[in-house]
Amino acid sequence: MTDTPPADGTASEPTLNVTPTDPRIDDRLSITASGFAPDQRITINARFADLGTQWASDATFEADTDGRIDLTSDAPVAGAYDDVRPMGLVQFAERVGDAPVDTRTGTDTTQLELTARVDGEAVAEIAVARRVAPGVERVPLDPETEGLAGDCYVPAGDGPHPGVLALHGSGGEPAGRKARALAARGFVVLALRYFGGPDPVPEPFAEVPVSYVGGAIDFLHARDDVAAGDVGVIGASRGTELAFLTAAERDGVGVVVAYAPSAYAWFGEQDGEGPPPSAWRVDGDALPVLPHPGPDGRPEETDRGLRHRPLFEAFVEHAPDGALESVRLPVEEIAADVVLVSGGDDGVWHAGEMAEEVANAMTDAPGNATHHHFPDAGHSFFVPYHPTTERAVAETEDGPDVVHGGTPAGTADADRDSWTAALDALDALRA
Repeated sequence: MTDTPPADGTASEPTLNVTPTDPRIDDRLSITASGFAPDQRITINARFADLGTQWASDATFEADTDGRIDLTSDAPVAGAYDDVRPMGLVQFAERVGDAPVDTRTGTDTTQLELTARVDGEAVAEIAVARRVAPGVERVPLDPETEGLAGDCYVPAGDGPHPGVLALHGSGGEPAGRKARALAARGFVVLALRYFGGPDPVPEPFAEVPVSYVGGAIDFLHARDDVAAGDVGVIGASRGTELAFLTAAERDGVGVVVAYAPSAYAWFGEQDGEGPPPSAWRVDGDALPVLPHPGPDGRPEETDRGLRHRPLFEAFVEHAPDGALESVRLPVEEIAADVVLVSGGDDGVWHAGEMAEEVANAMTDAPGNATHHHFPDAGHSFFVPYHPTTERAVAETEDGPDVVHGGTPAGTADADRDSWTAALDALDALRA
């Protein structure tokens, strides 16, 4: 290839540059390339291992009159994504090979390797290590001695730090990467497991006592490295029910972030014949659940997997008179500020409509509700700047896959903007 010489006559070599040089996993990178001829086409290849598998992407750009490309301002002319997306090479990377995606992976860093190519020839390379949770200490909880299950993530520094409780969904796995990334932002995060045993943690997902979560808040308050004052609670999917019930039941919760939220208390795990039990218990009593709607109350079978949304919509549509009010979560009693995050293409349930119901019910509540709705997102919201091409469907080991919905572009935008909204809300705990 022939480079255009700079004005001072010195030789110019193709160069890739990435800043910051020591980024966290949720930092937006600035990727530039220089030393090329004006209008020359340069393909950037990205390779990295993360979330239990391998990823790859590429995008082709045209150099400007100075022989430069800048991914923060330039859209590709071909490749994995369209429009200007500084982190598009990561967000739209495709899975390489057969290893499944595993968001529970505890890796500390992921190495992003970038190669600039002209006419297929590699002319520049660079690698940057993206750190998941720099300086964060993981403290596993012992159910026998502490009465809680899960992991506590403690940031670097003396503290004290604001406390945050993270509640998973029906999959049963405590929040891992999101909790660690939050801890890297200066929060002590308790990623709680609220079913799946061992004792005293309930084994099935049925009649989980809300008081168990209250105990987790007390655990945070008792830590010397947790700041006095309110804690935050983040919940995803079924975990939003528990987050709302907890915030309504007790003081000490200042912020709730609810991803793909519910407005109702739903059924728990069915064991044997008969109607399913309630998922939750308050003051020793199981909360009521809606009766089964009949033939309409079943998931939709698609070529990608089961879409559960029609089942939940049927429960609401066919609810007997007065039944919806009996199962509606008491969000009007919440004094915390609530951030609601929903996707318009949610395949699991109608989170957008339920988020609006929560926001409306909180109009006269002591706390305030803000709804962030993303029309092209689905049920899954993650730490920003991760691959989104595998998020529309959740693969299962022993059953049909589950459709979560969302486009890669819509999911990428939702990850980024919902993370910013969550951090902004949780920062209020530092006051």
